[in-house]
Amino acid sequence: MYESLNSNLCQMQQRSPIGGRVLLTDHKLLRVCRSENQRLLEQPSTEMLKHEVATLKATLRDAEHMITSQIEQVNTLMAQLQEMDTKVAVQNGELHRTIPAVSLLIKEHGELQHRLEVVEASTSDLTEMHDLDIQIYRAHEMAIHKIAIASPLTRHVNVHDEMEMYTDERYYEYGEHRDDPPGNNSTTVSDPQAGM
Repeated sequence: MYESLNSNLCQMQQRSPIGGRVLLTDHKLLRVCRSENQRLLEQPSTEMLKHEVATLKATLRDAEHMITSQIEQVNTLMAQLQEMDTKVAVQNGELHRTIPAVSLLIKEHGELQHRLEVVEASTSDLTEMHDLDIQIYRAHEMAIHKIAIASPLTRHVNVHDEMEMYTDERYYEYGEHRDDPPGNNSTTVSDPQAGM
């Protein structure tokens, strides 16, 4: 490169008509030659170009490896996505089978709840009836006691003891004769459960 620059300068000096001085037109030519030589000097050498090519090839190989790795990752993700789609389809099928069963259970729960409310109402009614029966029984007991006290024929009978204290014999007698037809000369025994 330096030899080319020197040869250009020498040629310009040889063409100069004034001993060793460069004319104006040759001066322009000299600037052109200098810029050309500068461009040649700034151009990279063959070794540098080879090094850059090798670097670019290595970068390209790394990029290819990265692309291959990313493609493998994408393929793995696609396989996982397909597997998840299959699982979702299976779960959707199970859900479609489960929904009617859940609806039926909800309906049965509502029916049982209604039955429970009916039973609770019946229990409440029975409790009220039982309380009323106890009140009626006590009213009858008091009425019979007053009648027995007022009657001169039953003064020796303790009506209260007769009504409250039932013996096994009385239960047995009632059980033996409760189904007898009336008028068969059997002794009439009152129902011990009725308190009479």
